Amino acid sequence: MYLKKLEILGFKSFANKTVIDFSKGITAVVGPNGCGKTNILDALRWVLGEQRTSMLRGSKMEEVIFNGTREVKPLGMSEVTLTIINNRGILATEYNEVQITRRLFRSGESEYLLNKVPCRLKDITELFYDTGVGAHSYSVIQQDMIEAVISDKAEERRFLFEEAAGITKYKQRKKAALRKMEATENDFLRLNDIFSEVQTQVRSLKRQQKKAERYQMVAEQIKQWELYLNSQRVKTIELEKRQLKSESDGYHDELTEKESKLNLLSSELENDRKEQIDLEQELSRVSNKIFEISETAHSFEKEISILKEKKSNAGTLIERNTNEIEAMEKRSDLLSEQKDETQNILLEQQVELDKFNLELVESETQQAESDRKLLEARSAKEANNQQMIDLEGRLSSGKTEDVNLRQQEDELNENVENLQHQLDENNKSKETFFDEQATHRNLRDETATKKQTAEDKFKHQSEQLDRLLEKNDNLTEEISSITASIEACQARKNLLEDMITHFEGYESGVKAAMENRDRFSGIMGTVADKFVPAEGMEIAAEAALGEMAKFLICDNRNTAESIITYLKSENKGRIGILVPDGGTITPAVKRPELDLPEFLGWMDNFISTDVKLTPLMQAVLARTAVFNADEKPDNILERLPYGFKAVSTSGEVFSKNIISGGSDNTLPLFRRKEKVTEQIKLIESHQSQLHQIRENKNKTNADIAQIRAEIIELS
Repeated sequence: MYLKKLEILGFKSFANKTVIDFSKGITAVVGPNGCGKTNILDALRWVLGEQRTSMLRGSKMEEVIFNGTREVKPLGMSEVTLTIINNRGILATEYNEVQITRRLFRSGESEYLLNKVPCRLKDITELFYDTGVGAHSYSVIQQDMIEAVISDKAEERRFLFEEAAGITKYKQRKKAALRKMEATENDFLRLNDIFSEVQTQVRSLKRQQKKAERYQMVAEQIKQWELYLNSQRVKTIELEKRQLKSESDGYHDELTEKESKLNLLSSELENDRKEQIDLEQELSRVSNKIFEISETAHSFEKEISILKEKKSNAGTLIERNTNEIEAMEKRSDLLSEQKDETQNILLEQQVELDKFNLELVESETQQAESDRKLLEARSAKEANNQQMIDLEGRLSSGKTEDVNLRQQEDELNENVENLQHQLDENNKSKETFFDEQATHRNLRDETATKKQTAEDKFKHQSEQLDRLLEKNDNLTEEISSITASIEACQARKNLLEDMITHFEGYESGVKAAMENRDRFSGIMGTVADKFVPAEGMEIAAEAALGEMAKFLICDNRNTAESIITYLKSENKGRIGILVPDGGTITPAVKRPELDLPEFLGWMDNFISTDVKLTPLMQAVLARTAVFNADEKPDNILERLPYGFKAVSTSGEVFSKNIISGGSDNTLPLFRRKEKVTEQIKLIESHQSQLHQIRENKNKTNADIAQIRAEIIELS
């Protein structure tokens, strides 16, 4: 057995998870002062169950949790796992590799795990008894322990010698037994106190009982007087009842007369009600008709208002277009008038120009006549020239305006042609646009349909993914639960096998004989092994047999005597032995017939054994009746002869003068091998179920991956 690995997380200076592998040979941890070498030794001692904080160089246990630095936050938990190779079977377990884990939280809670299964500190301590490994053993040596070994004080060396000698386990068991005895004595003291307190309460209850009896007697007297008074009251009430009945008969006659009158009035009222109903129905029809007419009128009014609005808009549009047309016509007339006036002025000016030319000719002929006339003619000519220039300017402006009007007309015609051309092109573009719009609408509708289909499928796949994830989590929980059940069954099986191997619960003499059974050929086994009770009858069988359940069975008397001689010579305790061939074995008394509902049967009918041991079993158990634990055995005990006894399914034994029972912390001796077989079958069933669930989980994971891929594609 040697150390394989040490895993440290959050212990003292180890903030991060640290794994230290111990290879075969010698492993040395080297480093400067303060690097944490001693913390590794403290971690080893701590995981093995050390409870003294002084041995861990601290004042309280929470100090072993990493407390943080400037850069790293403190942790809330400390955990150390130690792995030990058990290839030579020194540890009392079937595992070749043993893991011990200890955890401590800042809240003060701690956990111990053995091969990842929660356990007690006692289980870890008992596992390492007599192995030299433990929190207080000599496998972990410190400086002060070396001083204790070489000191003169014998009590300081005694612990190491006891550990090496292998007697620590027995001393611990002795201490546990002494603690149990002390606790039992304390329980007896508390029971005495409770008994005295109950006695006081009983006396008080007796006084209360007497008071209650007196109260019942007085209450009975009061009840008699009340009955007498009530009978007198009943007689008085009967008399009053007869008087009231006579008055009631008179009232009844009056009531009959008034009811007849009321019936007449009711018939008249019924006729009035019918007429009222007819009027109400007619009124309802008229109201409905009025409502329909008003609804129709309302709809007509709405249409009229809409048409008026349309008419108003159309009138406004017509008026605006008429005004534009009139303005254009006025402008055209004005331009025509201006054109005619200009032409008339041009003709007049042309006539005057011709006239002036004639006068000019006459003036030139008369030039020679007189200088005076010449000067006058020249001045007149200049005036005429000026007037002519004005007329030419007016003529030129008239021609220019006419040209401008013609240009405007041409431009308007050209604009009309352009607008008509643009209108044609717009109509063509409009048709093309409508075609493209229809195409895009179809494409949009198709895309919307595809999108809706994809969204529905996406929603369905998401819901299915959620269900599969939930199923996967449930399967994971089932796997964890079944794994824990397998480990628990394995632990129970190991415990039962260990109990069978070490004969737990038997006396030291039986253990010594069974450990040396090779020396004695006639040993058949123990009573608990050979007498196999039916399921549910283990406690009853052990109670019925008593100490005999721990006896040994030998096939002959010589073997039994040699075993007792061996135990005496070796001083290895006492033993009880049953011998089947000791003579004729039959029940001494005939068993009575018990046809009671609480009677389940005779104990020998619930026990199976070898054919050779059947007479022995019947001789021991044939006089024991078995009854239901929920019932009382009084009727059974009355019919049982002397020497017979009755036992309940919960382990209470009754006879004529003796009753035994109570609770027992020891583990049952019977059906240990059968329980091992049951645990093996249960483990196989759990493993088969685990295999099926794992296959289901793998299939679920594959479905999850497929659905996730489809969801990504849909997205």
